[in-house]
Amino acid sequence: MPVKVLLFGKAAELAGKKETFLEVHGEIRYETLLSNVFDSLPELNTIRENCVIAVDQKYGSTNEWFHIKDNTEIAIIPPLSGG
Repeated sequence: MPVKVLLFGKAAELAGKKETFLEVHGEIRYETLLSNVFDSLPELNTIRENCVIAVDQKYGSTNEWFHIKDNTEIAIIPPLSGG
């Protein structure tokens, strides 16, 4: 099912958009989700190591599993900067 992927800050700037959609099905591990997102957005590879993924406004962590539903939102959170 296609789920919305929200892009913030440098991620949105590099991708040239603030949201996109990704095909994700059922149960998925954080690392697999991270790989799928960045494989679909190769222009973000320069910031990949510094980003985290949030699913339904909850930050993910290594080895965590997520259940993806029709209305699930995924967010790519790059490092914050500014002053």
